[in-house]
This record gives sequence, C-alpha cells and structure tokens, in this order.
Amino acid sequence: MVIHIDGQTSKALHQKRPEETAALRLAVMNEGCGCGGDIWFEMNWDHPQMDDIAIHHTPIQVVLDPQSSEYFDQDLFLRYVAINDSFSLSSKNQIYLHHIHL
Repeated sequence: MVIHIDGQTSKALHQKRPEETAALRLAVMNEGCGCGGDIWFEMNWDHPQMDDIAIHHTPIQVVLDPQSSEYFDQDLFLRYVAINDSFSLSSKNQIYLHHIHL
C-alpha cells in the first residue's frame, strides 16, 4: 500500500500529532455480521500494535490492522484542507474520509 502525502499535509500531521510515538491509524469499523455491508472508515492517533501493518515511505508513521487493509485501495491520497483544518483520505476510486479533524 502507498499513501501519498504532500508537504502541507505532512506539516499539519506533525503539528497535530499528540506525542512523538503516536502513529496515524487507518481503520475499518464493522457492525453486524462482518460481511462488509455496514462498515465505516476511521483515522486517528494511536500506538502501533504487534500485528499492525506499517505503511512505509510516509513522512509520518501510518499503521492499520490486517483486517482493515482488505477494505482500502492500494494507492491512497491523504490531504490537508487548510480552510477547515481537516484531512481527507481518498483513492482514485472513492473518498474514504472527508472533513476529519485530528
């Protein structure tokens, strides 16, 4: 998986990171039978876990659990929207998260 993060987004992430050891976690939450019918995406600060997948070549540590990785495209774009001080996560196919405040 590749996450494209531009310079403005990288700067905003570093300013908002609560502590040096915190990683940006991408997650898929699932409600119900686990069939993927009722899922939603989340992004927040967390500490890496042993079974996490680490995304390399990003200016800030990004992790996700193996189950969540199945729901994301392999080429993602994380952008900072300065006008409302929020972030968005998308791929060429869809928007996962929009107006996320960290």
